[in-house]
Amino acid sequence: MQKTAYFTMDLESFYDTSCIKDIEEIKEDKDNNHIEGLFNYLDLLNKYNVKGTFFINASRINEFKEALDAIIKEGHEIGLHCFEHIAPLKLSDEEFENQIKEGLKLIKEELDIDCLGYRAPCFGLDENKVEIVKKYFLYDSSILNYEKNNRIKMIDLKIDCEINDNLKKIDSLNEYMLNITKILGISFPISGGGYVRLLPQSVINIPIYKYIKRHNSYLFYAHPFEFVKYKRDEKTKEINKHLRFLDRLYLRRGRSDYLKKTEKIIVHLIKNGFLFRKMGDIDYSSIEKDN
Repeated sequence: MQKTAYFTMDLESFYDTSCIKDIEEIKEDKDNNHIEGLFNYLDLLNKYNVKGTFFINASRINEFKEALDAIIKEGHEIGLHCFEHIAPLKLSDEEFENQIKEGLKLIKEELDIDCLGYRAPCFGLDENKVEIVKKYFLYDSSILNYEKNNRIKMIDLKIDCEINDNLKKIDSLNEYMLNITKILGISFPISGGGYVRLLPQSVINIPIYKYIKRHNSYLFYAHPFEFVKYKRDEKTKEINKHLRFLDRLYLRRGRSDYLKKTEKIIVHLIKNGFLFRKMGDIDYSSIEKDN
């Protein structure tokens, strides 16, 4: 079986980050440094000819328009990150479906593309919302069955077959699951985001490299703000007044060297014979061989 890697990014504002979004006193400013982070990540993918998948929060299309044009021109893929950055489990089923329809409509109007895939803000779907996603998309990457994350709901997926270690066939939907491994006997996600960024490279690389050696696929995800150096200015001081210590740590730690950490993961995948795919480029040949 061909070993496969998927590199993705959720295109959202720094102010969509869940620990900031619900604070009414925090108002957005015009310093869109998350756009800079997106281009830093995009440059890294292009350096190694990696074609990635970018999930756009549709309400941010105008903000990301220049970057989206570059993403499409350079052969990457656009998926939907819903219309607004609201966790699906906070929405009724009707509200959730309307968010999807609004997002798809706006992307078609502004970018003239049809999205094949979806990723939920903050991850996490329930059984009803999985059924709604099936109506509109070829694939989904929203389910993080990680019991220690109290912002999501664990669900029992009725998997029909496995395409690779990340990709599972669930009826008509292809579900990209995030990578979870054991560190000192404890389950830990190693697909990216804060889980990978916060830990020192010398610590997190060991379980990631072991996972890559033993598995036939790997999925990475990130957010634009993670690839921009943390700014200590009046705005961050204002934000920090409203945050818990762990949230402040999440927003600042590891950002200055995360691009280099990500590059080392890409290089390691290349050395181990992984082929990089966009999520919409689904290879069903392994199913045909097994069945």
